Amino acid sequence: MSVPRRLFEVSLLIAETLAQVRQDQPDLWRPDRQMWEPSSSAFVTKVAQFLERYEPSRGINRTTESLLQTLLQPTFFATKTFTRLMTCIGQVWQPEATELVGAILLDADNQTLTVDKEQWIQEVTDTSINYRFAFANWKARNTDVDLIKRGYHLLHAPAGDDMTDGLMIAFAGTIHQHYPEIEKVFICSNDRTFDVLAVTFSKYSVAYYRVIQHGHCLQVQNYQTGKNYEYKPPPTQEPSSTSQGADRAEEMVDIILELLRSQGKAAGEYTQLNLIATAYNTKYGHSISEGLRQRGQGSKLLTFITQQSNAFATKKSEDGQWKVSSKVTYRDPKSVEMVDIILELLRSQGKAAGEYVQLSLIGTAYNTKYGHSISEGLRQRGQGSKLLTFITQQSSTFAIRERKGGEWEVAYLHRN
Repeated sequence: MSVPRRLFEVSLLIAETLAQVRQDQPDLWRPDRQMWEPSSSAFVTKVAQFLERYEPSRGINRTTESLLQTLLQPTFFATKTFTRLMTCIGQVWQPEATELVGAILLDADNQTLTVDKEQWIQEVTDTSINYRFAFANWKARNTDVDLIKRGYHLLHAPAGDDMTDGLMIAFAGTIHQHYPEIEKVFICSNDRTFDVLAVTFSKYSVAYYRVIQHGHCLQVQNYQTGKNYEYKPPPTQEPSSTSQGADRAEEMVDIILELLRSQGKAAGEYTQLNLIATAYNTKYGHSISEGLRQRGQGSKLLTFITQQSNAFATKKSEDGQWKVSSKVTYRDPKSVEMVDIILELLRSQGKAAGEYVQLSLIGTAYNTKYGHSISEGLRQRGQGSKLLTFITQQSSTFAIRERKGGEWEVAYLHRN
């Protein structure tokens, strides 16, 4: 597919996504851009004209981000809608079949690699990344569902200093034996430990790239040629910190609630506190302690969250790690959509208001109708993954009870 054709396809993807955003989440549009109508052909033309500024060294995703930042609020960039759009653009903007095959080896304990950065690496190095491996002590942290969805194989490293590095070196040293078609390897780690692999890679004609991360920025170095590529994304603006007192605390509460939702957590579902801190750093480029200090809220995340008892609940897990959940039920359009689906499924079982049905039958009916589990349907809509938790949160619409055998039943309270 030619570059002009791919630019047009990307323009259509952006227009379709923003039309959906305008319909479902109009508050994400900047007030001074409300006159833009994404469902119009004129909008597609404007997007195409903007994307014509595309430069291979910059990457199509970064050009897209620049456009989106002129139209949408900063909170859009933490949504799953943005991630899906970047993934779709990456699929359209695939390198030509003649490009060399590459593999990413990611030190997931110390680096993150977003979809847009991965796509940029492919573009600037003329590589088709067909293999992805992420290394970490996965037993000490939640399995990264997002990485799995993006095609990463998760390899577990035992606890201990340098164990992840050791596993990565051992794996990389024999990668040519198991995947002889790989011609480029990208080691995503700031450690120079992996330079010992340079001789091995050269022996088998495999190009070795180091991917070094500093905040939002990346530096990709071709070890054999010395050529460098630098990724510097346009800055994501944090919500304004000019307000005072309680307003500034409320700002921080809203930020943390949004980060919890971006982790796919609904109200009442816990996530590790350190994952929220990592997500904040990834999004804003500085620590969450610094964000608290800027707002005059101290510097300790746990202390701040404990003080906001109306918005958050905390608990300490058996391994000593603190976890946090939201007490705020966010009634976004996707939540309403899921409520309507469950109501329809209840009625399809022949049940009137107040008549109970086994919760498991609702899950089965959903799977039959939509071709995937109801847990996946909840995740796609940012409502967590547990049907019982979601139903319990919708107490104004549903009633739920537990039978003697431990079976849960649900009924709707009124007709919509």
